[in-house]
Amino acid sequence: MKVCIEHNCFNDATFRGRCKSCQTAFRKEYRSRYHVIAQEKKDAKAYYAKTKEKSNATSKLWRENNIERNKELKLAWYKTDKGKAYQAKAYRKYQAAAPEKYRKWSREYRAKNPEACRERIESWRKRNPDKNAAKSQKYRCAKLNAIPSWANDKEILNFYQKAAWLNNATRGFSGLGYFQKWHVDHVVPLQGKLVCGLHTQDNLQVITAKANLSKHNEFNVI
Repeated sequence: MKVCIEHNCFNDATFRGRCKSCQTAFRKEYRSRYHVIAQEKKDAKAYYAKTKEKSNATSKLWRENNIERNKELKLAWYKTDKGKAYQAKAYRKYQAAAPEKYRKWSREYRAKNPEACRERIESWRKRNPDKNAAKSQKYRCAKLNAIPSWANDKEILNFYQKAAWLNNATRGFSGLGYFQKWHVDHVVPLQGKLVCGLHTQDNLQVITAKANLSKHNEFNVI
């Protein structure tokens, strides 16, 4: 039988490493501790509600007197996961509320920060190869007017995710002693000689790169 894990207690452990009396004391202390924390949060929220105007005025005064320090703290916070999520949410909200202003601001930002934009785009492409492939194909198909209104973007993305999984997780090993890549292929080519297909979920398949490149935009019409 195991001995209780509590200090200076040599009774037999019966529940989660503690004896019955130590476990009872532990649960009592745990409940009181978290009850106190919950009460402190509640009191802090009530205090802030009462002194909201005074707190805002104090914060504003500090920001006015510490402009550079405030900028440093803001930049540091925006680099955290919580800050990045907040910034992304704010951008989406602003984009929906004022699309024209957002596009103008976006153009001006890209013109002023070309290197930063290129780095961010390249980083996104490396982290999301499946989404990047789907986006690139969508752009190419849009130029060919090959995307109908009823195309399902979510189902189309599934094909590119499957191809990325095969390329990254399994490295496309064929079992024939060599490695091969996987492509998302249009069953009916977009620019076929006799017939042209559409960029839809019903006209896609995941096949090997060798099989895809050997098709040469050909489709056998029966």
